[in-house]
Parts: sequence; structure tokens; C-alpha cells
Amino acid sequence: MKTAAALREELDNLNFEKDKAVQEAVAHGNDEIQQLKKTAQALRQELDDLSYEKDESVQKAVADGADEANQLKETVSALREELDTIKGKYEDQIQELERASRDEIKQLQETAAALREKMEAQGGA
Repeated sequence: MKTAAALREELDNLNFEKDKAVQEAVAHGNDEIQQLKKTAQALRQELDDLSYEKDESVQKAVADGADEANQLKETVSALREELDTIKGKYEDQIQELERASRDEIKQLQETAAALREKMEAQGGA
């Protein structure tokens, strides 16, 4: 049979081992908590970085789209001006041709009238 002192020592040893196991479990738990906090922080940072990159990409796409739209507007404006210039040039040419045609018709009519008068004068003489 064990003596009271031996039982007491065994009880103290068991309490010491239990306390040691609890302290190790707490220390291990704290380490794991720290690691999880670091992991969570790293994931938050990565998420923030991705969000920033996404925002930056969207802003760039919007800016590129606006630039392209402006370039297209400028191209359309330049083409309109060119079309108006060409249209004006051809309208002027058409008016000139119409005027020349009217003048030629008038001259031919005058020539025909003069020839008719001459033929009538020759026929009547």
C-alpha cells in the first residue's frame, strides 16, 4: 500500500502533467489562432488587391471606350466635312453644266431662228 506522501506526490505529478498538457494545448491553440489570423489577413489583403485590380481594369476599359468613342466621333465629323465639301463641289459643277447647257440651247435656238429667217427671206425673195 502506498503511503500518503507517495499518493500526494503521485497526485502532484498528475496535476503537473495535466497543467502541462493544458498549457501545451493552450499554447498550440494560440499558435493556431495566430496562424489563422495571419491567413485571414493575407486573404483580406489578396481580396483587396484583386478588388483594386478589378477597379483599375474597369476604369481602364471605360477610359479606353471613351477614347475610342471620341476618336470615332472625330472621324465621323471629318468624314461629314469631307462629304459636305465634295457635295458642294459637285453641286457647283452641276450648276455650271446646267448653265452651260442652257446657254448652248439658247445659242442653238438663236441659230435655228436665224437660219429660219434666212431661209424665209431667201424663199420670199
